[in-house]
Amino acid sequence: MKTRTIIIVMAMLLSNFLTNAQENKAVGITKKGLQIGQQVPNFSMITLLNSEDKTLSLSSLKGKIVILDFWSTWCGPCVRAMPKLNSLQHEFKNDLQILLVTKDSANRVSKFFNLNNYAKGVKLPVIGLNETTSALFPFTHMPHLVWINKQGDVLAITDTEALNRENIKDIIAQKPVVFILKDDYKPKTKVDNKN
Repeated sequence: MKTRTIIIVMAMLLSNFLTNAQENKAVGITKKGLQIGQQVPNFSMITLLNSEDKTLSLSSLKGKIVILDFWSTWCGPCVRAMPKLNSLQHEFKNDLQILLVTKDSANRVSKFFNLNNYAKGVKLPVIGLNETTSALFPFTHMPHLVWINKQGDVLAITDTEALNRENIKDIIAQKPVVFILKDDYKPKTKVDNKN
């Protein structure tokens, strides 16, 4: 009886894995996730902190530049960048939405924001990392920022060095921006991104 149950469970897991792989392949998602220039499909994200809504969909942010900042409470560079992220969000609030994405628990994130000096006063929405965001935007090293343009296409994948006022102004003005792209599997390369 145990063997039969194990076989049934394994078959169900394999079926689920194959279905997800087929769905990802259908929208052009590879093992490396979405690439620059690809359209980001609409998906919902569960908010953990700093949002009135319990879920947030990417389509509700269309028309704004979206920056997904993948971080963790233990990532020093990620944490040190929070005041800068918060300041840029405040300055460009009509054209930009920065979302902090983490796999840390809501309880851990809440305690962290109450105790950490860099995080105190940061009002950026914190999103829980889920299977969809992991499949669309896989990474191995943080900080990991995914820039999505107003049309919903992946514009760049960078670390926090590219996050500055000038780059955001140029993207809003639809001017070309040269990003140093982050690739966890290759050395950094430059790309001239023409929105």
